This record gives sequence, C-alpha cells and structure tokens, in this order.
Amino acid sequence: MKQTLLQRGTNTAACMLFLVLLFLSFSCIESPTEFIAPTFDTQLTIPVLDTTQYFSNIAKKYPIFTFDSTDSTYSLSFTTGLIPIDSITNPSERRVTLEDFTVKGLSMKFKNNSVIDGIMNYEFTNGIPLVLKFQMSYLKWDSAEAHSDTLFKISPSSDSIQAPDVDPRGVAISPKISNIAVVLTGAQIDTMARADSVFMKLYFNIGNGLNSVKYKRDNYIRIRSSVNVRCTINKP
Repeated sequence: MKQTLLQRGTNTAACMLFLVLLFLSFSCIESPTEFIAPTFDTQLTIPVLDTTQYFSNIAKKYPIFTFDSTDSTYSLSFTTGLIPIDSITNPSERRVTLEDFTVKGLSMKFKNNSVIDGIMNYEFTNGIPLVLKFQMSYLKWDSAEAHSDTLFKISPSSDSIQAPDVDPRGVAISPKISNIAVVLTGAQIDTMARADSVFMKLYFNIGNGLNSVKYKRDNYIRIRSSVNVRCTINKP
C-alpha cells in the first residue's frame, strides 16, 4: 500500500514538473522577426548602347564627300565650302563632325544598391577608313521646358577609334576593333542612371592624308558600350 502511494506521489510530481517546463518553454518563444537581407559588395555589368552606323547614311547628310560613279566610292572634298567644322580646345586644331545621333530608351537602375565606382567600356568596330574620336552625352527629358538636359558627358581627349587597314586603292580591307575604358566615380554613375537617352558625336581631325582613301556605302562603324559597376547590395 505504501509502495502504491509512493509511486502515485512520484507520478504526480513528474506531471507537475512537466507542466512547469512546458509553460516555461512557451513563454520563451518570441514572435518571429522580419528577415534582413545580407549586405555585400559585388560587380554588375549593364549594357548601355549597341548601334551600327553605315557610311551610306553619313554621306547623305554631309556634302564633304563626293561620289565617284566609276568605282562607286566616295572621297573627301574640302572645296565645297560647306564643311561642318567645330572649334575644339586647341584653337589651332580643327575637326569635322562625321555623324551624330541620339538613342532613346536608355535605362540604368540601381534600386536598393549604393554605387561605389565603375568603368564605362566602349567597343568600336570601325570599317570606315578614318581615325575617329567621340563624345557621348547622357540626356534627361525635361517635360516642363520641352527639351533634353545634358546630365553627364564623356569626351576622351587622347583615346581614338582606330582606322582599318586599306588596300593599295585606299579601300578598307576589314574593320578594326578599338576598346576604350573610362573610369567613373559613383556620383557620376548615379547621374548617368537618371538619363533616358544618349547622344553620341563622331568626329575626325583635318589632315593626315585623308584624301588618299576611298569610302564605300557599306563601310560601317558599330558602337557597343557597357558599364561595369562596383556597388553595395542592400545597403542599409
């Protein structure tokens, strides 16, 4: 009888201890916290521009090129008096605008990211027998003023777009690829990211025996650019 009562007392104590532990375990459970994504640095490559400009369209716009029907080629002529010459930094140096164009629909977004710095990479596949230079402006449409504002401009002073090799007649043999990289700060890239279009101007300097080469309708220049960005993801 005593053993039965002792066993019942032990079972009762065990049950009470279990209930106490169960209550404590529930009281220690907290409501789940909101998930916080980790913060880390990474690199992103964002395409910006991919366009091809043909010499046939360029020749229609600028009267400095004269057509030779005997071999269906063009040559430079500075005797027309209608040369679109621009002044540049050095007053003694002159340049001729070859082409300018605008590409709309540009979009570079860095939502929830903080840009540290980056490099704008250009690849020019040039089939036009001219050493070219370029300017690129990033534009934002101002609906109130009904015009585009220039947010940021890239105008390399030393890097050139190389000309293709030519045969004895002065005709381009095959396109030549030039790669140009421009280092940018985070602030500059943030400014570019607000743009909705890009404007590019191609030009060349007068001289350098340009009359010794011939230009064909299907000569072209392909322009591709992308920006490689180093940024902080999910920066608090």
